[in-house]
Amino acid sequence: MRRLASELGISPMALYRYFPSKTELMDAAIELAAPEIELPGPGAGRWKEQLAELARALYRAGVRHPSVARERFNRPLQTPRALRVTDCAIALLLEAGLTKTDAVAAFKALLVHTLGAAAFAAAESRPEVRRRASQRHATLPVEEVPSMASVAEEFTAALGGDEAFELGLAALLDEIERRGRHCER
Repeated sequence: MRRLASELGISPMALYRYFPSKTELMDAAIELAAPEIELPGPGAGRWKEQLAELARALYRAGVRHPSVARERFNRPLQTPRALRVTDCAIALLLEAGLTKTDAVAAFKALLVHTLGAAAFAAAESRPEVRRRASQRHATLPVEEVPSMASVAEEFTAALGGDEAFELGLAALLDEIERRGRHCER
């Protein structure tokens, strides 16, 4: 909110003159950020690739706008553009052969993974967080946490990176594909 107010040249509290509540203000911010998430067109490719690209776009938007990503953990996002993203994802999951119940569960799993990974990446990429974590990793007591100490450099290198997101996304998509094939039988 401070950054938006700064860009507009007004105080953060002045934003509330235009929006009756923080919820409505956040909804407006979500509508502004949503066009960054390009929806695939009909027949744009296999459902798995389209869903992966949709998740990646949502992840990138979540990293760029971490407060919007965190807002989803507080409440469902019901803006028109947010609903179109959800609708597109559900259509792809149904195309994958999932039942309606499994499609909703898969969407929620993808959403939690994507926005959670985005929130972590945004937080971990801040210089002060990286510095403190790097120092902590370098001093891990080998006798108390030997496995963690053995991968301390890798922990530091992974801060703010995309590797964990991509690994989780691949696992989720593979399981969705497996379930879709199972449902078709």
